[in-house]
Amino acid sequence: MLEIINSLLISGGSKTQVKSVDMTSIGVVTWEFTQPVTLIAGNVPQLEIDDGGGFQAATAVVQLTPTVLSASHPTGAPGIAWRILTPPTDLTFLRPFTTPVSGI
Repeated sequence: MLEIINSLLISGGSKTQVKSVDMTSIGVVTWEFTQPVTLIAGNVPQLEIDDGGGFQAATAVVQLTPTVLSASHPTGAPGIAWRILTPPTDLTFLRPFTTPVSGI
């Protein structure tokens, strides 16, 4: 079951942006970016979702493809919003990434 938290239409550009944030199963969220990113550690707590009870940071992250990360979140409910408030320190970006960003 795929529940879309947010999906943005991206018209190109030179900055890395969040393309989509999808709930793939309870507590597991995929974060897709418009440009390749590289995970350099096992967690990116800056990737946050809100299940209606407040924003929760990711507790573990794995790289699925050059542009997609899978993040585990402590919540058991589907997220209703996402945000990245500060630049993720455990990711490197092919192109600059601007924060904060958020979506519903």
